[in-house]
Amino acid sequence: MARIDAPSLDVLYLRFFSQPVFDIPQAPQFIHRAEKFKPPSEAHVYFFCDAVSVFVFLSRDTSFLLQPQCTGLDRQLSSLEQIFIQCSTIFSHAVELHLHYGGPQINQSMSWLGCLRPFNAVQILYVSDGNSEFEVDIARVLGELDGEGAAKVLPMLHTLTFSRFYFIRRKVIRLLKPFVDARQQSVHPVAV
Repeated sequence: MARIDAPSLDVLYLRFFSQPVFDIPQAPQFIHRAEKFKPPSEAHVYFFCDAVSVFVFLSRDTSFLLQPQCTGLDRQLSSLEQIFIQCSTIFSHAVELHLHYGGPQINQSMSWLGCLRPFNAVQILYVSDGNSEFEVDIARVLGELDGEGAAKVLPMLHTLTFSRFYFIRRKVIRLLKPFVDARQQSVHPVAV
């Protein structure tokens, strides 16, 4: 894959079917070699019942889509972690990250940190969910980070936006307070 030249390529779509371990070390090399594919400006991660989709917009007209087909939020997060580790050079440049949740109700607290860690340059994080549970869970995970952890996860973050903030603001503000307070002490404070 890394040896293929595709100067006219606008969209790259990689779909993985029920494979527990992903081995795609040449995908980032191929993307970096493609002339139209530049470091991404934004990434969108969509969680659905049967798959998770990661759209990376590499320029105005080019995009990269990764889609591991798997059910269950825990498997989706595990799949994303494996992919993000191998493709970290792609995701580490995005300045906007949009997390969208359209899956079943969240019955337990999940660890979202593996999904957030690769995005070292993200300055704005948008979190949206149809029923607010996802947004509250993201706020909880960020709020549990201590001073050093708060500085390492999304180190460039300055704005955190929740689509249903009006409905969940009391809970989210309370959960995020330790994270926001820790970031106020750093070079990159965060506004909600």
